[in-house]
Amino acid sequence: MSASAPIRPPVMHHVDPVRFQKEWRHFTNDTDYQSEERLIDGSKEKPKVLFRTSINHALLQFSLFHVPPIAATLGLLSVYVLHISWDPGNDVLGTLLFAAKVHETAIIASLFHILYYHIRRGLLGPDGVPFGFLTAAFQLSSPFYLFNSSFIAPLLRYRPATVSSVVLAVLMVMTFLLAALAGASSGVVILPRFDWWTIELSKVNGTMSSDRLGDFTQLIVSPVDRLYPQSIDLRGYPQDCGNGLNQCDLASTAGYTEPSTFAWNWVVKDAQGIFMPPNITFDHRIMQWRDFVTNTSFATAATIPMYGIAAELSRAGGSQDRGWGANYPFPSRISPNIKDHAGQPLPTKQPRVAIQCTTQALLPQNNEGFYSFRMDPSPGLYPQLEFQVNQSPLASANASTRSFGFVDLNGVLPARVSNVLWIWDTTIRRQMGPALCFIDARWVESSLWLLPQTGDVPQFSYKIDKGSLSATNDVQDIIDLDLAWLESLADIPVIVPRNATSFSTVGMFDYMYQEIWDPLLGLTGATPENRQRSITARASFTMTITLTNLLSVVPRTSGHAVQATGKSLLGPFNATLLRQKTPSEGGGSQVKDLLAQPSFARIEPLFEHNIYEFNFEGRTTKLAWAVLLTHVLLVLIHFVVICVHGNWQSSAWSQLGELLAAAINSRPTELLRNTGVSVDDWKTWRLTAYARVSDDERVGFELRDKAASAGYNDNRRLPEANRAYG
Repeated sequence: MSASAPIRPPVMHHVDPVRFQKEWRHFTNDTDYQSEERLIDGSKEKPKVLFRTSINHALLQFSLFHVPPIAATLGLLSVYVLHISWDPGNDVLGTLLFAAKVHETAIIASLFHILYYHIRRGLLGPDGVPFGFLTAAFQLSSPFYLFNSSFIAPLLRYRPATVSSVVLAVLMVMTFLLAALAGASSGVVILPRFDWWTIELSKVNGTMSSDRLGDFTQLIVSPVDRLYPQSIDLRGYPQDCGNGLNQCDLASTAGYTEPSTFAWNWVVKDAQGIFMPPNITFDHRIMQWRDFVTNTSFATAATIPMYGIAAELSRAGGSQDRGWGANYPFPSRISPNIKDHAGQPLPTKQPRVAIQCTTQALLPQNNEGFYSFRMDPSPGLYPQLEFQVNQSPLASANASTRSFGFVDLNGVLPARVSNVLWIWDTTIRRQMGPALCFIDARWVESSLWLLPQTGDVPQFSYKIDKGSLSATNDVQDIIDLDLAWLESLADIPVIVPRNATSFSTVGMFDYMYQEIWDPLLGLTGATPENRQRSITARASFTMTITLTNLLSVVPRTSGHAVQATGKSLLGPFNATLLRQKTPSEGGGSQVKDLLAQPSFARIEPLFEHNIYEFNFEGRTTKLAWAVLLTHVLLVLIHFVVICVHGNWQSSAWSQLGELLAAAINSRPTELLRNTGVSVDDWKTWRLTAYARVSDDERVGFELRDKAASAGYNDNRRLPEANRAYG
């Protein structure tokens, strides 16, 4: 072609459509092409059965997904019922932690199968499923799905609502909650807890002294408010102790008729000694602290376990050469088990007495008629206080021959107190006024236990918050100490040995002053100011310990010791008491059923050991078991559903990729527009998804607005059971 020749456009030939189709059919039927198609499609998928109604396949799937987690849960339940306890090593605990993770995975797999079972049935059935729920089973482990619009939109406004849609919505919420809690629940249940747990009595008896087998004393205090009384006086406590226990009158301080047994060396050693109450053979330790706020102001506090509670533990533990628990393989102890008449647990408490003193008051000047006091601040007790008191309430103190006593000033003090201790040495009353010491007595919660006997005396231990020693702003807890009851303490007789053969008897307050403070502290010959300061310190300190000791026995005075019949600590026992009638009642005796009283508190020993144990104690454990047993119940319901539906089961679309493949091969729908990037409109998630069979035997998904498609003619068939589709 020459360069000057013009360029002609290509010739466009007309294509006959009919001829093209014939040639295309001929081309596709060509033998070489078919050979190439077989080469390319050599790995194509075979047709598969969508769902079956075979009992064998149903049982196989149920056994695969549900039997392992249910068997593990029921096995754990039997371990908890038997209260299995042992001392595992670190390797065992690590193995149990691994087992907890496996158990969690098995539960989630079970929940996946249950949820996906209903999604598949909805897809393959006439009702369909909400489009937003289509992939829910694959997101069981994702808590974010619960906050997505695909979950919330169908859940809130899916219309029209049917029984199947409501059941599916409830099932969705339940399975996601169980999946979220499965891990924590498995960990809580599979790992035993290390704590003090109750020992079976049969295990205890083999390690106890022969004279203690089955001999468990219980203390009944009736009414229940006498266990920790908020008011202590000379009234309101009847003379009814029964069984020869005749010291019920609080004025006698119930058992402290010989306070010479007090460990008075406390006063010298700042309460580092050990208190030994009369008629008890165990250590009864006291915890005390003391604070010299200034040179003239003092603060002290003390607490001690309750006499009655400690006595019950001591009796249960025995006092023979071989005490209980000596041969028990694990660390063990006896703790108090206190319950009211309704069987509700009551806390273990003990008395705490705190006393803080003011500085010495100056004598009234120019006929002022009142004393001025100042209390310096003390950590944990009272803040700095300045107040005045008229002379008249302190007239009895001025006229007393003792250097200390009690006075009721609750109406004139700037703080609520149990009562007031005044300290005013007789040798300085013309030079200076008294010091007032605020008494703050309360019942504070504690933990008390008796350790196994290893020597001559069983050893007590207890824990108490140090803050409990301090006063608080809650005045409702303060114990009211009646003035008459406090004054009655002064004349409790104390037997004082004079030499090897002679004794003398003095009142307790006189004993404190004459036998302890004056000679032991070397106060004779001291200046009046130093003498008053020393007496204030020692009097407040000693009175704190004395009142604490006395309060520890008050509940015991209104209690009744009852020996249990049989060897059951918590079971029925004989709680009758032979009571002597008063003359006004005609005399004689009367059998009194303690447990028939309107209210009472029962105190009994509780044998415990420090070990790893499986038990149902604690709210966390109960919540964990509620989750696991809910899963068991859900599986049982699922089994019934399978049977009702004729052993229906399906393995279709078991992977998320398979679900995507089915969606890609489905016919496009006009309902999904502008959804290639994301779905914002909640109406889209509320569409109904169906799985249907086309004319060419292909299975695909279709979406339909169910609320707007009444009378819709579906020209695609429902899948059939036990039939393979491509």
